[in-house]
Amino acid sequence: MASTRRGFVDTPEGQLHYYEAGSPALPPLILLHSTPNPRLFHAVLPLLAGGLHAIAMDTPGYGDSARPPVPYDGVAGYAARIPQLLDGLGIERAHLLGHMTGAVIAAEAAAAFPGRVERLALVEFLDWAGARAQSQEHHVRVPYRPPAPDGGHLVALWERYHDMLDRVPPDEAQRRFLSVFQGEYGTGTPGDSPSSGGFGRSESTASSGPGVDAYGPAGWPAAAPSAIERYPTWERLPAIRARTLVLCGDAGRLRSGADPLADQARVVEAIPDARAGILHGVDHSAPFLAPDLYAHALLDFFLDAGAPEAGGDGGSPDGGS
Repeated sequence: MASTRRGFVDTPEGQLHYYEAGSPALPPLILLHSTPNPRLFHAVLPLLAGGLHAIAMDTPGYGDSARPPVPYDGVAGYAARIPQLLDGLGIERAHLLGHMTGAVIAAEAAAAFPGRVERLALVEFLDWAGARAQSQEHHVRVPYRPPAPDGGHLVALWERYHDMLDRVPPDEAQRRFLSVFQGEYGTGTPGDSPSSGGFGRSESTASSGPGVDAYGPAGWPAAAPSAIERYPTWERLPAIRARTLVLCGDAGRLRSGADPLADQARVVEAIPDARAGILHGVDHSAPFLAPDLYAHALLDFFLDAGAPEAGGDGGSPDGGS
């Protein structure tokens, strides 16, 4: 199985960290994770490497990507980092995939920068603005807990995600826990500090400052969720010009009482060149629970016969809206 490598790209807003697998000679695919799971694609990347140069970027402010020096007030700030990543890697165009939070960021990147996105996959996409009351209640209920000397913040984090951790063997549970821990607390890129805008945290930066002011009691971990809750979904989806796969599992619900296939159908209808795909028997945890199924669906879409080749001379990047 292909090995996974790590790297950083320097940008005006701080370093972007990524994991990658596959030869740079293959068509590039950028993957954007859910919140707060920067290691979401670790089991998927090697499975994609036979046909794609798979590059999983840590969302700015999560994992090892530096926290933005000024809090983003919407999805556009996150989406604008995709061209920066591509520029740093010397890639003109790429396929783009987003999962949950990452799907909203990917949708906006495709709408705002069509010259940089070849094909697009939106996995477990939801109109979070339409479900805002539910998600805001979640953020208020789970405030950010600064690191505690007795490790109480680790116990609280484990309990918060126990439903995701209890379904798998202990070694897999530990891998998932490390992913959410890295998303919540970060590890800090080299040289990062709270004063420099990096993602290293201390009790002082957790209890005061622009992160808490902008995102409420949940602090910086709620930055991306807060952005997607304000995203004008039905205004922006029609602006997407890339051929798009809207993929979801049929065994879960992102909205209480909702039909995921009905939500999916509305998204497909809103995007000019989109089709639906179903991952049978799984929910939004598919990259963890069924990486082979997940990777197979992506390879089928991005590498099917007649697909335009990403990474080529696609002209100048389009500006944002």
